[in-house]
Amino acid sequence: MRYISPVGYWILTLSHNVTIVGKIWLMVMILLRVPILLLAGYPLYKEQEVTCNTVMPGCATQCYDSMVPVSPIRYWLVQTIMVFLPYALFSVYVFHKVIKLMAKPNANRRKSNSSTYHEGGLQIEILDFRRDYVIHLVLRIVLELGFCVGQYSLCGTGVPNTFACTRSPCPHIIDCFISRPTEKSFLMILMWCIGAVSLILSLLDLILAFHRRCRPEKIKKQIALLENDSLKGVCSETPAPTNLATTSEQMVIYPGGPAQSLEKTDEFGNDHLITHRQAKTKKESGSNL
Repeated sequence: MRYISPVGYWILTLSHNVTIVGKIWLMVMILLRVPILLLAGYPLYKEQEVTCNTVMPGCATQCYDSMVPVSPIRYWLVQTIMVFLPYALFSVYVFHKVIKLMAKPNANRRKSNSSTYHEGGLQIEILDFRRDYVIHLVLRIVLELGFCVGQYSLCGTGVPNTFACTRSPCPHIIDCFISRPTEKSFLMILMWCIGAVSLILSLLDLILAFHRRCRPEKIKKQIALLENDSLKGVCSETPAPTNLATTSEQMVIYPGGPAQSLEKTDEFGNDHLITHRQAKTKKESGSNL
């Protein structure tokens, strides 16, 4: 492979910056949340929703509005779009930076905040978006948590079989009945579980992203400390011996050593030093005698 397209480079950069937990979250959104809303939620809430034991025009509509101010299916659709929006913005931002990098004539110049990808003899510079990824995760968690609180306030945790209504224009307290309450309750619990899984995955993704962001900084600090220590000379060296011989009495001259010094052992077995100059003087005095 000698050439990579902008789309391939974009996908490679996203795969490098998104954690494994982020990829799992994306699969949950695409393969679980969206199909359930489109294939199960929309047909279920498309049916007649409420019937009241009165013929007063508008009473049933007002009673259902008092019980559920927002349609759950529309609320879940808005929730899914808003939660997915930070990831979409992050992907568009990465794509913009990738195209901008590939359009530069000096695109092969390595930046300080990038890494290198090797495949088939091709060396590619991968941009670092860890800081932007953490920001998008924080925004996603805030949106997910806010929509979960809103769902609990507006829709509750289940759908009752019947409820009493006293809202105008109803003439008195009337009973209203909701179509397919058990199935709607099951769908609402399922959406609660999917929202909880999405929130937990986002929190784990944030922890992992912080760990990935702090690890290179820790390595850089350790390298900087090692470089400073080497510059200061703090290295493991063999200490110089402190018990060196400093006087002639402490020196021992071995046979075959330098000509400047000789070893002599007297008849009593005591070793003493005779320098080359002293030996020469003794030799000349003996010849004169």
